Amino acid sequence: MSGEKPTYEDARTIIDLVRSHFQNQNPQLGYLFFRIDSIRANSKENVWVVICSFLESFGSRNRLYYKLKVNLIDGTFGDVYTLTETQATKEINQE
Repeated sequence: MSGEKPTYEDARTIIDLVRSHFQNQNPQLGYLFFRIDSIRANSKENVWVVICSFLESFGSRNRLYYKLKVNLIDGTFGDVYTLTETQATKEINQE
């Protein structure tokens, strides 16, 4: 993890891992306008911190926000948190 922003290849891998994780956990959310809102490095823990969101349900305008830690080396996940829109916005703006 050489910098604050992932390389294109790392970002692609992170996106695929996160999408697969949520599709396995909540298949109904898997395709409802999945969006990565933020990816940033956490060098102390050697993980990527990802903020992502989905639509709450088909036709809804409300999004469900999540924060999770991804270890790109072994493809595992650390803590997964549910965030409010306000909390997600604060996290994203910390970058």
